[in-house]
Amino acid sequence: MAKPTQVSLPLDPAPATPAWVVQVALPVPVASLFDYLSTCAIAPGCRVLAPFGRRQLIGLVVACGRDSQVAATRLKPLTECLDTAPLLSPATLAVVQWATRYYAAPPGEMLAVLPKLLRTERTVAPRVQPCWALAPGADPTAGRGRRQQQLLELLARAAQPLTAADLTAQLGTGWQRCVPPLRARGLLAPAPAASAIPQPPATPHPIHPEAQQQAAVAAITAALARFQVFLLEGVTGSGKTEVYLLAVRAALERQLQVLVLVPEIALTPQTVARFRAALATPVVVLHSGLSDRERLDSWLLAQRGQAGVVIGTRSAVFAELPRLGLVIVDEEHDASFKQDAVGMRYSARDAVLVRAKQVGIPVVLGTATPSLESLHHAQSGHYHHLRLTERAQGARLPQVQLIDLNREPRLDEGLSATLIAAMRACLQRDEQVVIFLNRRGFAPVVVCQDCVWSSGCPQCDARMVWHKPHGELRCHYCGHRERHPPACPACQSPSGLRPAGEGTQRVEARLRALFPEYPLLRMDRDTIRGRVALEAAVTEVREQRARILVGTQMVAKGHDFHGVTLVGVLDIDGQLFSADFRAVERLGQTLTQVAGRAGRGAKPGQVLIQTRFPDHHALQAVRQGEDGYRHLAATELQQRKAAGFPPFGFLAVATARSRQPGAALAFLEQTRHQLAAPAGVELHGPVPPAMERLGGEYRAQLIAMAPERTPLRHFVATWSGVLAAQRPPLHLHWAIDVDPLTLN
Repeated sequence: MAKPTQVSLPLDPAPATPAWVVQVALPVPVASLFDYLSTCAIAPGCRVLAPFGRRQLIGLVVACGRDSQVAATRLKPLTECLDTAPLLSPATLAVVQWATRYYAAPPGEMLAVLPKLLRTERTVAPRVQPCWALAPGADPTAGRGRRQQQLLELLARAAQPLTAADLTAQLGTGWQRCVPPLRARGLLAPAPAASAIPQPPATPHPIHPEAQQQAAVAAITAALARFQVFLLEGVTGSGKTEVYLLAVRAALERQLQVLVLVPEIALTPQTVARFRAALATPVVVLHSGLSDRERLDSWLLAQRGQAGVVIGTRSAVFAELPRLGLVIVDEEHDASFKQDAVGMRYSARDAVLVRAKQVGIPVVLGTATPSLESLHHAQSGHYHHLRLTERAQGARLPQVQLIDLNREPRLDEGLSATLIAAMRACLQRDEQVVIFLNRRGFAPVVVCQDCVWSSGCPQCDARMVWHKPHGELRCHYCGHRERHPPACPACQSPSGLRPAGEGTQRVEARLRALFPEYPLLRMDRDTIRGRVALEAAVTEVREQRARILVGTQMVAKGHDFHGVTLVGVLDIDGQLFSADFRAVERLGQTLTQVAGRAGRGAKPGQVLIQTRFPDHHALQAVRQGEDGYRHLAATELQQRKAAGFPPFGFLAVATARSRQPGAALAFLEQTRHQLAAPAGVELHGPVPPAMERLGGEYRAQLIAMAPERTPLRHFVATWSGVLAAQRPPLHLHWAIDVDPLTLN
């Protein structure tokens, strides 16, 4: 692909006829493209500057021709064409257009696939990055403070000076503040400037695959010239990353580029480090944690074909790679691949399948716990199912045991006597323990024993969580905070307030009292803020400086802790009976993933799950070990089929929200009266969701279900038009979510 130009092309304010009609996507919430006049043809995928009211907006050209449905006298001329060559290829642009249509998003959302600087700056000059190295004779242990020491140690290990992008990728943001004091002390020196291309290692790390890994790599590489979806289902610790790396090497040997999607920023640093150490090609990163300039640099390196591998989160699915030959989606089951908050509500996992099919390349969906959709496609023959059934290097899967809390005399701050005894034995053997509790804070609610008051959020139908170290009650949904009251706000009782339930802070405090001689680390969103803090925490556990790890979902995300032999799981019963149709599937995935942290080294592992419902089919399935999740999935698939839920049916949900009670429900009721659902599409509602009030707004939902995707897709197109035509008041907002992950 040609490089994007840095030169703008002025267009005549009054073009001569016959003029070209250019269709442009503009960043406005309008469900249409806009026609403009131009004296010359402009290729789709280029940026243009277009008049819009009193503003000049940067837009993306989608089509160019001679005709328009709008009279030529009403069309305005474009102000400038900002690129001499398209930024997006026809194939990429087609996928982006498909996404806006399928997910019922305004065409202007297409611009969101470009880095922010390309959406806001008319010209963008190439950047040359400064490099840094240790000063000659500098002591790499002379850092003052943890951040300075991390920077010095990283530069000491590097074989050559590192660019700012390299340092940010490995240390996160904030290292720049360490540069002035280190230079003043003569420990740090600038090196000759380099391009923004990360340099690959001179000698990539060797990879020695085992038999099942070799078979998986052979199947993937044999399909490099055609579209094929592989579900790589491997038990935790089976070496899926090694399969990825060997498949990537095969693609690189054919001069192809590779896109690797990971679900969260938290997983990016460790993935990037492994890929950069093992591949003889520049590896760049794309995610929201980068600065605007860093994101643009990575995007341009991919767009120009200079980066062989792009590793990114969900938005990277639309990155421009002219020689794209392989896509890998790691942890394909993870809900983070679905964008459902703002903007276009899309699934990166599904979008990448469309993109791969269009250009004829293979996709690898890797996980230990496949989503029911992917597992169903594999069982029905649409996906090629590859399995890794054994852990690498002879490690064994852990034994899973259920602790029946109905038989325990009492709990000690949420901890059973059985679990405490197992922890003590494990620690005395000089091993490590992980305690998983997916609830941060000290207690999920504060109640008054003298009346019926509880710590409800004034803006949500939710309880505020007590964060004891800060003396605050916090809502984890809308962010509202209050000081913990000295007395009951309802009855003024000075001694009736009590915390109910346990969060990670409460469990941490009790474990520190029970095991004061063993270092303890807590990992949740309150203690881990940013990539640097996460990497520091993970390193502390890997080096076994922390003997006890207490954490939320963070501890289950693919970490490789060889010293951990015991995992304790607390308070998971609520998910067993959730109204969310995916709740049991997600619980099985979470338990399997967190259990996979145990026994990854030479010593066997054990998992203890506390529950009051030990006979529940989900828990009985998980305790079966390697095939446990498969048994759970089989049961859930039967129930989904009977109910017509995905993957045996398709859903779309229209959600309206307003600060006025009843307004959202009335809006959707009015809409339904104007909708005639076609054959094969059922409408349910409108009804309030389980949590009607969220962030001070009242919500309502209208749900569409269909056994086939095509009639639902056509209905959604009509549906969005009807909703837009209602002209709702300014206080009311609506959105359609196609293929929602939840109905709550």
